Amino acid sequence: MKIFGTILLFFVSFQIFSITGFGRFEKPKAVKYFAPKYPAAARAVRAAGTVIVNVKINGDGKVISAVSESGHPLLRKACENAAQEWIFSTDSKTNEREAKITFLLRLGNRNRKDKVKFKKPYTLELVGVMDKIVNTIDY
Repeated sequence: MKIFGTILLFFVSFQIFSITGFGRFEKPKAVKYFAPKYPAAARAVRAAGTVIVNVKINGDGKVISAVSESGHPLLRKACENAAQEWIFSTDSKTNEREAKITFLLRLGNRNRKDKVKFKKPYTLELVGVMDKIVNTIDY
């Protein structure tokens, strides 16, 4: 009977530690997010697509570093700069956390203003205004 009680006590204490998240870290939540400015060079060549940025976050929720892992070269720097400004939830249990931010950038021809949509957890879509292109014919 003592063995059964010891096993039961071990099992219950294990469940309590699992519920409280002992040894696990919470996923950071985006508190403030910023959209990148659509670069003029990217607009000129109609560059669009997805840029994935890896960010390291300190315990205070501030981004320590932002490095893009994929995406159009003309869009990467703007997305890295925007990711640097993001603020995440604080976490006193760890000094550094990581997250991936996905930026979806595309150009639209009907919009008069850039539009931004944020989808949890870390996806931001930016629809920029397409510049008018004037065709000229030289004779």
